[in-house]
Amino acid sequence: SISGSSDIEIYSLNLRDALPILQREPEHKVRLALAQIACIILKNENLEKWPAFLQFLQQTSWSAVSEHKQVGVLVLRTALESFTDVFQPHFQDLLQLFTQTLSDKDNKPILLYSLQAITAMVPFMNKNEMNQMKIVTPKIGR
Repeated sequence: SISGSSDIEIYSLNLRDALPILQREPEHKVRLALAQIACIILKNENLEKWPAFLQFLQQTSWSAVSEHKQVGVLVLRTALESFTDVFQPHFQDLLQLFTQTLSDKDNKPILLYSLQAITAMVPFMNKNEMNQMKIVTPKIGR
């Protein structure tokens, strides 16, 4: 049995391993499972302790490569569903991202993941963020 800080090191190693594998994985069900594993690991930690995770989200979610963007938005959606409150300080940036991802009408998974992520955010939004949703909402119908 491993205890103390060693557990965090093992989780950290697993997270570092999971993110690149997640990006290369072609099978949707496996990507979803890896995204959920990464979020379970992160759920018990302070998000700021995982700069690699934030960097991964930034790189993949804004990627010009469709498959990378799908993975990034999937992981983001899973993280938002798991611990939305941690992302509250980043809602403005996330809404800008979703404005962009909802414009990608040919990529059905990105549309779905974006809508699911926004749905997880809505109960935690303040008035300004709800006003910004007015910019995002028309993207859904177009």
